[in-house]
Amino acid sequence: MEIKVDTKKAEEKLNKLQNLGQGAFQILRVWLTESVRELKKRARDMKKVYWRKTGKLAQSAGGKTLVEGKQIRTIIGSGVFAPATPYARIQDEGGKVKPKRAKNLTVPFEGVKGWAREYQNTFVRKNIIFQKTGKKSIRPLFSLKKKVDIPASNWFTAPMERKKKELFSKLGPEVLLRENGIKNE
Repeated sequence: MEIKVDTKKAEEKLNKLQNLGQGAFQILRVWLTESVRELKKRARDMKKVYWRKTGKLAQSAGGKTLVEGKQIRTIIGSGVFAPATPYARIQDEGGKVKPKRAKNLTVPFEGVKGWAREYQNTFVRKNIIFQKTGKKSIRPLFSLKKKVDIPASNWFTAPMERKKKELFSKLGPEVLLRENGIKNE
């Protein structure tokens, strides 16, 4: 008795299945690039006071995709490639800010630029730093606060929740099989 088995189709499917990881890796790389671009835009567009906007939050946003054995890992956030900004999390989630070294935080009044230490001829009265501008004229510069509530901006959380849903829809098993030309029989 002689039995012949044609394994060409099975081998083709097996080769395609082995290439699924590469397809998933490409999907992750494209997703990561789009996500980082959106995070940088959100960080740049945040409503901040014009005189302290440095762009460091946007510069710190980044991501990378790593292949570790048979696993693909994607890391995205503040400080992945550029130095992390210590205030990235509080800008996103909100919270209370307290001074680290000084007794009080200096909160500038509208139109005041720079830092309190940069001003000369100043004095403090009723938790407000004033500056003498003439013989009898003064102007308020900064309010002294023990703590300040920062509202949540969701600059990171909101776009990442949306982008995660998008990614999971692209990485579903049916989608990966269909995009790699494998029929699920």
